[in-house]
Amino acid sequence: MAKDLYSLTTLTAYLNERFQVKKSGEPFTTGDVQQYISRGYIPKYLGDIKIKKDPGYPTNIYRLIEKKDELGK
Repeated sequence: MAKDLYSLTTLTAYLNERFQVKKSGEPFTTGDVQQYISRGYIPKYLGDIKIKKDPGYPTNIYRLIEKKDELGK
C-alpha cells in the first residue's frame, strides 16, 4: 500500500471501497478525510495507518503508511 498515492478525492473513494462505512454507518466524506489528514492518521479502529503528504508532488498528494510497512523498512 505504501506505493499508492492519493488525492483528497481518491483517498475518500478508497476508504469507502475498502471499509464501506464509518462506525456511525455513514460513508466517508471528504470532510472526514480532511480531518484524518490534519491528524496524520486514519481512526485506530480501521487499522494503524498513517497519512503523510508526499513531498515529491507540488499539489496535495498523500501516501498511506501502515504500521507493517514501517516495520519492513
